[in-house]
Amino acid sequence: MPRQAEPVQQPAPKAHDWKDFDIPLDDEPTVRPAPQPAAPDKDMLADTVDQVLADEPTPKDEEDVRTMSLEDLLKDILKDIRSM
Repeated sequence: MPRQAEPVQQPAPKAHDWKDFDIPLDDEPTVRPAPQPAAPDKDMLADTVDQVLADEPTPKDEEDVRTMSLEDLLKDILKDIRSM
């Protein structure tokens, strides 16, 4: 009967640091992110509206919009959105 080879002794696995696997439970306090303001910045919106109203539309654009049918205007808007 052939002899079996002696089993090779391997070093013991490295001990785990179980802190790496710690999962916070729901009842543990966690740091919450600072709340973001829900309302928009009204001053910034007012400035933007003022800038838009101060800009004169170019006559060509104004004429195109006035003479366009609603369907053509919507198609033009969709084309611009899709090209973004």
